[in-house]
Amino acid sequence: MDPSRQEELEAALDEGSGTELPPNQPQGLLGEPGFDLYKVDEFEPSGNAGVSQEVDFPVVLMAVLLAYVIFFPAAYVILWRSRQFSLRGKVVMSLVGALGVAAAAWALLVR
Repeated sequence: MDPSRQEELEAALDEGSGTELPPNQPQGLLGEPGFDLYKVDEFEPSGNAGVSQEVDFPVVLMAVLLAYVIFFPAAYVILWRSRQFSLRGKVVMSLVGALGVAAAAWALLVR
């Protein structure tokens, strides 16, 4: 390397903070800002420490939609093939389930 270029680089380093490291915040895979790795984690033990703490509305809504997609068709088929329920009970249960599907779809579309 050219000595003058080396001196320029050293001078530029000396002008800056020099001894400080750059922020330790690598970007995420999609370019989103990274976590602040210098931040000290605070842990408060609770009775449900092993359970997901996520209660954000979109996550809850997605869980409800997923439950409807997975369980409603199977429950609908089982209900209508069963002989243990009257026709009135089958219709009422189907309407309640359909209202739940409509409410979940409406909530998703309104967002």
